[in-house]
Amino acid sequence: MEDVTLWLPRNELIKDIRISIENDARRANILSEHHSICEAIAAGNADLAAELTSNHVKQAKQNMIARLSKNG
Repeated sequence: MEDVTLWLPRNELIKDIRISIENDARRANILSEHHSICEAIAAGNADLAAELTSNHVKQAKQNMIARLSKNG
């Protein structure tokens, strides 16, 4: 899996997570992504679970970068 690590101080990461889940549309999307990942795991489909997880992390990284770019 591609490395999508984004290094932030812990307090900044927690702040970003809080901002994400306070947004109703983003929270619904996050829950949907988590649900799909869990379904793939439950079905024993490791490849799909890995792909969904990778996509989820990439999207989270893009959202975080966008917020940091906008808010400094």
